[in-house]
Amino acid sequence: MITNEADEYTRGKVVGKLAYNPKFVEFGINSGKVWTPTELGLFIKMNRAFFADRMENMKLVSSLMNFTADVNNKIDRAVKENGNRTDNFAQVVNSNLPESFTVQMPIFKGLPSESIEVETFAQVNGREVSFVLLSPGAQATLEDLRDKVIDEQLEQVKEIAPEIAIIEV
Repeated sequence: MITNEADEYTRGKVVGKLAYNPKFVEFGINSGKVWTPTELGLFIKMNRAFFADRMENMKLVSSLMNFTADVNNKIDRAVKENGNRTDNFAQVVNSNLPESFTVQMPIFKGLPSESIEVETFAQVNGREVSFVLLSPGAQATLEDLRDKVIDEQLEQVKEIAPEIAIIEV
């Protein structure tokens, strides 16, 4: 926003930016960041402050550092004389990890902490196991907070300078 645009001496520019909290970015929630069990275990151990329950943190770290999983694959392939084909692959993974855990952190810089439920999405390929952290709740909260903060700023602009036309895209 430009203020006093007609006066070259008192003209000013107001710029605002809503930025993610660096720790939220480091966790890689909903970003596609890939973690091995050991990497994620060490990272969570060093970021214990973002867990409301210390015991939950310690159990999660222990599960990641001593990761075990039963992986069952079922392959069904067939070709028949008349041209019919079957090609099915099913994989079932049972592991010692909880399906989700909760962290307490701000999503955006300067805003209060939010309670975020995070799911571990496993990717198993042979002996290689990796995880991606997903949180539909964080995505919804992120969008709500973004809209709320922008609306608050627009209201402040309207109070200060009601003559300014505000166009939302």
